[in-house]
Amino acid sequence: QGAVGSCRGSPAVVRSSGRVTAGPEVGCGLVSMSLVRAAQDIGNARTDNIIALSALVELSGICQAATLRQIVEERMPGRFVPMNLDALEKGIELAQSADYRE
Repeated sequence: QGAVGSCRGSPAVVRSSGRVTAGPEVGCGLVSMSLVRAAQDIGNARTDNIIALSALVELSGICQAATLRQIVEERMPGRFVPMNLDALEKGIELAQSADYRE
């Protein structure tokens, strides 16, 4: 499970270190994160997609994190909003401390 974006000026792949063991075969950077573990820490392993998305947004700058927050608040059922906002923040934290390898 991974996502492709731009990081530090070159293409990058964000991957879940617990699920994906091989790096990309193309010329791009690699950012490995413990997405599933982070999601489990939040209390629901299914939030790994929001964690990955917010990490990608933080690394690439493709949109503002505030835009993601607004979408979560407006589009998700109310009972899932707090958990997904926590996941969004966790992804940003992971991205800020990520080890980017070219």
